[in-house]
Amino acid sequence: MKYGCGTTIDNYSILQDLGFDYIELPGNQISKMTDEEFDALKTVLENGSVKCCGFNAALTPDVVITGEGYDLEKAKAYAELLCKRGSQLHISAIGIGSPKSRKFQEGADLVKKINRPNLKIVFDIYHMAMEQEDIQELEYALPYVHHIHIAERVGAERRYPSDALYDYYKKLLTPVIRSGYQGAICTEAFDGDVREGAERSIDLLKKIVAEIEQEG
Repeated sequence: MKYGCGTTIDNYSILQDLGFDYIELPGNQISKMTDEEFDALKTVLENGSVKCCGFNAALTPDVVITGEGYDLEKAKAYAELLCKRGSQLHISAIGIGSPKSRKFQEGADLVKKINRPNLKIVFDIYHMAMEQEDIQELEYALPYVHHIHIAERVGAERRYPSDALYDYYKKLLTPVIRSGYQGAICTEAFDGDVREGAERSIDLLKKIVAEIEQEG
């Protein structure tokens, strides 16, 4: 199993110190970088041990991809820029979505219907808990999962995962790991101390994964 953390390039050294495999960068920030800023970011990744697995938060508010305000040419130009920069970083995925737009099982049905090898879904443990989706929906969607996000809701904040939900995380990750999933588990939190939270996350996830693998 590979472990990642969704954060900005400013926190790169933290992830490298903690032994993460990947950093997942915000696409909306990547798109706004000048060529010089992007080249500097690329140099950091090329010289470090932590690679970029993909972009999350891919869209900026002014890029409308459906409904009122939709502009095909603008969306196309934005997508081309993001894909070009992603290619230069050798990423494997760009996450595009909204937690309120579709349920997990509906996302799987859509991917199944479109049937393209480069279109998959993210298993987002944080949103699965918020939407109160059950494990049967996860098992149904597993063949279409390419990536995993994990975070913990504390009040109104989205925090790094902790032992408080250990059994819940293990319950959800068990069918994923036993299915032969070979992708990454990426923490995607927006509140709290990055170093403390990231260290807690990677230790927790490694412990859970080890337990599941030992149990067979």
